[in-house]
This record gives sequence, structure tokens and C-alpha cells, in this order.
Amino acid sequence: MSFKKFIFSTSLAVLVFSFAYAQDDSLHYDLGRVLAKKSATQTVSITGADLEKYQVTNLSDAINVWLNGTYTQSASVLYVIDGNIISDVNAYSIFDVELVTLIEGTIAQTAGAKAGQQLVLIKLRTVRNGKKGIEVNGQNSLINVRNTNNNALESTANSSIYDQYYLSGYRNYDKGSIGITAEYQRDVNPSLNGDGLEFLQAPHFNRFKINAYASTQLGKYSTLSFTAGYVPQEENQSYTRDTVSYSPLPEKIDFTSHVSQYLVNSTINLKTDLGNGLVNRLSLAYNHYSYFETDLTQSAIDTNTRQVQPHSNERSHNLLFRDYFYYHKNFDSLQFESTVNLTFRNFEDSIIYHQTETAYSPNVTPYSFTRAYSSHVAYKTFLVSPSVSLHYKEAISIQAGAVTLLDQGKTVPEGGSPGHFLPFFNFAFSPARLLGITAIKWQFYASYARQSPAIGDDYSTLTTYSLMAPPGLVPYSYSNYNRLQQYNNYHLGTSVGITRSFSIAYTYEYKYFSGLSEINLPTDANGGIGFVPYNGRTVTTRFSLHYNMHSSRLTWNAVLTGTETELQVQDNPVLIARYNAGYLNNGHRWSGGYTNRFVFRNYFAGIDFLYQLGARPDNLINAFPNSPDFIAPSNNNSFTVQNVYFGTRISIPGIKYVDLFINGRNILQNTSSNITDNRSYYGLGFKCGI
Repeated sequence: MSFKKFIFSTSLAVLVFSFAYAQDDSLHYDLGRVLAKKSATQTVSITGADLEKYQVTNLSDAINVWLNGTYTQSASVLYVIDGNIISDVNAYSIFDVELVTLIEGTIAQTAGAKAGQQLVLIKLRTVRNGKKGIEVNGQNSLINVRNTNNNALESTANSSIYDQYYLSGYRNYDKGSIGITAEYQRDVNPSLNGDGLEFLQAPHFNRFKINAYASTQLGKYSTLSFTAGYVPQEENQSYTRDTVSYSPLPEKIDFTSHVSQYLVNSTINLKTDLGNGLVNRLSLAYNHYSYFETDLTQSAIDTNTRQVQPHSNERSHNLLFRDYFYYHKNFDSLQFESTVNLTFRNFEDSIIYHQTETAYSPNVTPYSFTRAYSSHVAYKTFLVSPSVSLHYKEAISIQAGAVTLLDQGKTVPEGGSPGHFLPFFNFAFSPARLLGITAIKWQFYASYARQSPAIGDDYSTLTTYSLMAPPGLVPYSYSNYNRLQQYNNYHLGTSVGITRSFSIAYTYEYKYFSGLSEINLPTDANGGIGFVPYNGRTVTTRFSLHYNMHSSRLTWNAVLTGTETELQVQDNPVLIARYNAGYLNNGHRWSGGYTNRFVFRNYFAGIDFLYQLGARPDNLINAFPNSPDFIAPSNNNSFTVQNVYFGTRISIPGIKYVDLFINGRNILQNTSSNITDNRSYYGLGFKCGI
């Protein structure tokens, strides 16, 4: 099927079904390719309001205490923003986020999440209370950096400032709404001076976020919505260093770096509720990203000098077209649902790198030479994902479907065709609901999904404090996995609500993948380090304890989480014998968080702890103990006060509300802790509605 025929048939279907009846879609999670029933999906949810008082510019630094601790990092999270995998979540202010949801289970693989990735859904705030309003938020924090080396030659760098200011305005109408938000963020990475090193400008960036949304009802049964965003960002740093590395001749180094980035997002969504239980949801999303970096390094040894001037730029375009056909019908206690999702993606990314190096020596003609590199990645994919669901009394739920690749998709250098049919299966069972017991909530979950790297999605990410390092998720590489490989993934889980105030959840997952291991091999005439492929799996265990207390004056919500992920080699006998028993299966590493939220009358507070206990390797790169590049797994038991705040709400005539608070990040940690970037934030903030 050609793309033109696909667009034509889809558009025709939307027009034909324009006579619809209203259908509430709040009962489902939109994973991008699959609609998952909320009551049948194991999840962890965080409100945007719970994260507003963090001093962070990367969302993963705020949600790790709620999710998988230090296993939750920017590279380990795949974000789906209102159903689209196309943009960086950090292009949106946290004040624009309504809900953050971790999808547990293998249904995450249907959306394109890899074995080591967590699928996190972001629901943006496009519905606000009241007829109209203005919201203003501000934070200002002092940043210090900890000297972990205890080196007397190093001095603590001067303190720096974190800024965050947000303004939004909105208007709701009878049949629609409009809104616009703007945010300025400044973050700094203070660095240690000493031993001849002096930072003239500590690495820092200024980021602006402008986002707008609008929605309107078309006729009686259709809704059209629109979003647009623009994010410019500037990064700078410079330092000078005097050293005696080339003894006895001194060396002096001067370095400056400037990075400009631009991110543009836009989406159009048309939801048409169709008669007789049929719904159509059509969406078009586009993202453009640009990256420009110019650096200058000038070094002088005695009377000899050298200048190195690298330049790098990257541009990417990402077009995503999606269309859902959703049908549901009720048969007394039995509900039947069926969906067909059509997805077309057109992705293109180009990188150009150019470096000029010039050497100057007395009485010698300057010598110059250049290095150049470029890459270009472009592909189109067309996916169809049908699924069928049965739900009995909200006590038994079964969903089965498949992600189907209808074309060759991404170019596969291994030759051959990628997997075309990747099935998935979800099952949920609530014995308490089935028996009509209301005093306890008890749910079982099980899921299976088959995955291939060929259905993975790429998107652009904003970089921070980069040194000629373009975004890691965009440049397309085949060197670390087999794109033709298909993997089976399994998941079991349960959640038990023992009382109204206390519940516990447990998850166990097997997720398979292929990778490369660094190992001593005779790769050339001189011997050296080589890479051998292997199929492996990650085994993840996660628990969470939830407690909430509500009285007429005091509310307390607390969550304790713990996660361990183990890597195991599956099919390479050499690696199994060498690593599984002697390296990978040694030790344990648990990580998680303990979060607390308090409200007492007009006062509010929160305190979150991040921890990591024990040692376990992350991967097999640099794992061989006899290798000169061996990296031993960290054995530090670490904890930090990830976030803390305290404030009060005051009344001012003519203003809806005013919140004043003090907050801090990483303000307390044990001396051997290595789970943070060693920056501590101490700040003040406010939030008000007009």
C-alpha cells in the first residue's frame, strides 16, 4: 500500500464517520500504537504538581525516586507525549504536565521501548479550571558543588544560580479553549578550580520554552485540537589551565565553547466519536531540531602554539502520522473492544563535523590541516497494530494484538527483512472484584510481547553541557544490535490494597535483547580489545509500598520503591562461562526512593530520598577484570535527600492563591555517595493564580 493511498483511505474514513456519538477515552492509555485499558495495566503515576518544586532541567532527575531509582536515567526512559514519540519531554515545562505514568509490563515494547528502557507516558495540561486565568511561577536557587576528591589542590568553584520562571494564560469557551505558556530556565554545572585550572565561565545554558494549545468542537461529535512549541537554547563555557604536564616546559590551555539548539514541535488531532460504538482518532505531529556548536582550544608549550577549531551542526526532521479506529460494545457484564492503529513515520537526520587545526612555531610556516565527517540517516516506516480486548465485570481483562511492519522500514545492513508480525498479549485478573469483595483490592497482571529493533522510534533530544557531542538518541547506529533479531519479553505482577490507606505492588520482568561485549581477543596482528555479539536478557524485580493518611487537617502520602535489574548472557558459551558465574551473577544492586507529601491546613511540605545499595554491573563493556579499561561495579551504598521543600498558601485579595516555599535538592548525602552529580541547590519559590 502506498502512503498516498493510505492517507486517502484514512481521510475518507474520517469524513464518512463524521456523524458520531460521544465516547469518553479517559479509560485508556494511548501508548502511540496501542490503546491499553487503564484498569488492566500495571502502572505507577505521578502528578505534575508533585514535581513542581524540583530544581531540575531533565525530567528523569525528578521521577527517579518514584520509579526505579538510579536505574531511571535520561537514556533509560522512552517518553510518549500525548500518544506521540517525536519530541524531547524537556521541551515542556513541568507546569505544563498534568500526569506522568510509568507503564509496567511488556506492552511497553509495543510502543518501541527497548529491553533496558522504561516507557513513561506524559499527559499535558490542556484543560484548566475556570473561565480564564493567569498562572505565575518562579524559583531561584544557589548551586554548590561537592569536592568528592578531597584534593587540597582543588578549590570549590564559586556558587552559581539556577533560575526558573513560568507564565501562562488561558481562556475556556463553551466549545473550546486556548492557552499559551512561556518558561525561562537557567542551569549551571559549577566546576572545581585548582591545580592550574580556572573556569572563566562554568558550563551553563539558558533555555526558553514557548508552548501553545487550542481546541474546538466541530459540529456535535468531533473535536479538533492543536499544539505548537518552540524551544531555543544557548550553552557556553570557557576555562584556562596552566600545567606542567610536559615537564619541564609549562603548558597553557584556553578553551571556549558555544552551542545553539532549536526545537520546534507541532501537533494536530481530530477526534470523531462515531455511532454504534465506533471512534476515530486522527493525529499528525512534526518535530524539527537544529544543533550548532563552535569550540576553540588554544594550547601553548613554551614558544609553540596550536589552535583547534571544531564545528558541528545537526538537523533532524520527524513527521508522525497516526490514526486509530476504536470499536466497543457492551454485553451486560462483558465488554468487547477492538482497535486498529495505523502509523506512518518519516525520519531524517544529518550531521556535519568539521575541524581545523593550526600549529605555530618560531621561524616555521604555520601548518594547518582539517578533518571532516558527515552522516545522513533517513527512513520511512508504516505500521499497522490491530488488537482485541475482552473485559468481564472489570475483574478479568484479556487483550491480544500485534504490531505489524508493512514495509521494509529502516535499511537493514545485515540483509534480509525485519520481522513483520510482532504479537503481544495482556492479562489482568481481580479475584476481589470477581467475588464482589470491596474491602480489599487485589489484582494480578501478566503480559507477553515480541519485539524487534526494527520498530524502534527515534526522536531528538536537547543536550546540556556538551563538548562536540550531538544528541545520543538521534544518530542512527547498527553497531550494537542486530536489527533483524526478534525478542520475547515476559512480565508478571500484582498489586494488593490491604486497607484504604496501605497497598503494595510487585513486578517481575524478563526482557531479551542482543548486544556486544568487550573482550580480550586477537582482533589484529598485535592483539587487543575486540567485541563479540551475544543475546542476553535483563531480569527486573520491582516493589513499591504506598501509604496515605487523610484527616480533617492533615494529609500524608508516602511511597517506598525498590528495583533490581540483572543482566544475563544467554547464547554465547564463552561469555556465559566467563561472565555469568564470575561477574554478572555476583552481588546485588537495589535502588529506589522514598517520597513523602504533607498538607496541614495552609502548610505543605515534601521530602524525597534516593538510594542505591550494593553492587552489580550495568553491562559487559569494560567488564573483563584483566582489561586495562576494566570498570568494576560500584559498591558504594549511597543515599541523598533528592528533594525537600516547605511552604504555605496565603490569601491576597483579588488573587486566587499564592504559594510561598523554600526548597532544596541533593542537600544531604553520605560521603561515599556516587549517585548524583554532586550539585546541591538551595532556593526560594512562589506560585500564584490570578
